[in-house]
This record gives sequence, structure tokens and C-alpha cells, in this order.
Amino acid sequence: MDNNGYYYYEDKSNVPYNRNRRPPKNNGAFFAMVIVGALLISVLSAVISSVIAEQKLNRDTPSNVIIYRSDDEHPLSNEITGQPLSVSQIVNVAKHSVVEIKTETTVYGGFYDNYVASGAGSGVIISENGYIVTNLHVIDQADNISVTLADGNTCAASVRGTDEKTDIAVIQLESSCEGLVPAVLGDSSTLVVGESVVAIGNPLGSLGGTVTNGIISAIERQITVDSLDMVLLQTNAAVNPGNSGGGLFNSYGELIGIINAKSTDVSIEGIGFAIPIGVAGAVAAEIIEKGYVSDRVDYDAVSFYEIENIAPFSRYKYVGLYVTEDNELFRANDYIVSADGKSVQTKKDWRKTLINHNAGEVIRVVVLRGNAEVTIDYTLPEKTP
Repeated sequence: MDNNGYYYYEDKSNVPYNRNRRPPKNNGAFFAMVIVGALLISVLSAVISSVIAEQKLNRDTPSNVIIYRSDDEHPLSNEITGQPLSVSQIVNVAKHSVVEIKTETTVYGGFYDNYVASGAGSGVIISENGYIVTNLHVIDQADNISVTLADGNTCAASVRGTDEKTDIAVIQLESSCEGLVPAVLGDSSTLVVGESVVAIGNPLGSLGGTVTNGIISAIERQITVDSLDMVLLQTNAAVNPGNSGGGLFNSYGELIGIINAKSTDVSIEGIGFAIPIGVAGAVAAEIIEKGYVSDRVDYDAVSFYEIENIAPFSRYKYVGLYVTEDNELFRANDYIVSADGKSVQTKKDWRKTLINHNAGEVIRVVVLRGNAEVTIDYTLPEKTP
């Protein structure tokens, strides 16, 4: 994440070529069957995940909150005709639902060194009740959030809930904010590579309502964003810091993705990423319903603090995570050595290890207890408000 609060990605598929690697053996028909089987499983898994996400979106939306789908009556139904639109027509439909988000966050330093940091991003209105979906990293730890609508009006907003695992947050505008036009949610599971898309957002935090267009470059790109494994839409529509949380729309004017990342290399252009609306919409619906997302891991269930090797005469023998309270599995004075096979020395290491798991899963945690290493089968607890 850079100073603008914008996430970048690490492409896991970019494996360096090894000249010394031996070519694989030719196993003939068996090898081909394995590949075909793997592809079928992958496709089936993607389809099932999309169906579950769509069902979850419908099931978790409260009855008093209307989230518009492509077959619903909508304030702009006369413009969303079910036929492909020109870029200007898409913008005329979609621009009303995209907002600018500005944040103020108090940063605490040493004596008299506290200061207020400002940030900016984008968001998309998804309900006439004033619910807006954006990225968690856009509003994370913000003390004040203000939203500027497409018509120029500015309203205060509060956080309804967040989900670190998908980088999704839902904020809600104050009740006095009027004239809201929610987006129509499309079906991201039906996208194909080469399909035309339009991105609308607030690049650089000062160019609200900026429109760029392009195509879907990939539909299931597996990347790592700030240690989080994600499956995202890839697009060549230009996105920049400040576009985070903005909308990616299809040629029918429907919202099919939430922009959240781009390539880090300054020599690379035309590589941006968006969270599929099948995922973002389902997460947003559950946050609106409950204020949180089920099955997420509580990173703070184990009480510990981080020991730094500040002085050679420190009373602590090791650098790392020092457990401070007993519970069913851990003991006070344990030092956490590793989790899920990965070395753990900082709170960030702990979070990075757990973030790609769900509550209820069991991982192995190795602690140093006295002079002996002890392996603990740790069932990950669920995080609730």
C-alpha cells in the first residue's frame, strides 16, 4: 500500500524461468487426463462459487434495503434497456451512482507529534438507503468520512462494516442525504475475456467522475494483494490511486466489479484489477444485514504482544510474539514460533498467515514453552462485532 492508501499487487504467476530445470516426463494419456480433470474441477468450482455468491446476495439483503439487479425496475430503467450501450450512454447511467470519498485519520506519534492525515478514494451507491460499497483500504481507521455525490452535494458517512479478506467495506450516508441513484448490479459470472467495460472513479483523489474504458483482460486472475490471495477481474481500463472503490461497468451500464488494485511497475500500463460484483455484492449484503461477514478469523483471540530486540540486556530471551494470557491452548509466556508452517515474529506475520483461512479451520502453531517446542492444533475462532 502506498502513501495514498492504494493497494498494489504481486503476480504469483510470474515464476522465473529456470534454465537448469529438467523437462517433465511425457506420461502420455494419463498426463492429459490429469490436466483435463483439473480444468473441469477448476471450472466447476468457479461456477459453484458464483452461484453461491449470487444466492447469498439475495438471501442476506434485508427486506427494507433494495439492491437493484438487471431485471428489476429502476429509476433509470428507461435507459438500461438490456441492449449494449455506447460509452457515453453507459456513463450517463452509471455516473450517478459513483461517489468521491474523502477521509481524515488521526495519526498518533510521540509527544505533540499527532497529526491528521487525509485520504481519498471512490465508492458506488448500491441502495437508496444510502449504502455505499468501497474498499476497506480506502476508509480503514478513518475518523471522519465525507462523500461527494455526482451532483456535487457532500454528505457525512459512517462505517456499517468491513471485510479484510475481500478488501470490501460498506459505509452509509446520513439520513438527510437525498437524491441517491443506486447502481444496477450485473452478473460477473457471465463475463468473457474481450468484453467492453467502463471504469468510473476519483483518480489521484481530485479528479472525481473520471471515465476510462477498455476490455476484460482476464476473469479469474489469481494475485496477491498486501499478502491477501485474491481472484480478481483484470482490465486494461486505466486506473490510478483514487480509483480504489470505484465502479467497473459492463456495456449494459451494470456494475460488474469494484476497482481495487493495479500493477506496481511504472513501465507497465493497462493492467488493473477489480473485485467481481458476485463477491463484492454478497459481502456487502451480509455486512448490511449483520454488520460483519461470517467465517472470518479473529486475529486477536490470542493475547500477545510483539517483542523487539531493542537492547542486548532485554529480559526477554527471544524476539517475536509473546503470549500474555492463558487460554485453552496457549499459556502465558509462550513464544509463538510458527503458524501453518510459516515463521511468525510479528503481528503482521500472524495476520498474513491467518488471513487466507476461514474460521473453523485448524492450523498448526508451534510455540516455545520453556525450553521445549510444543505443537498446538489451533481451531481458528470467528470474529464478530
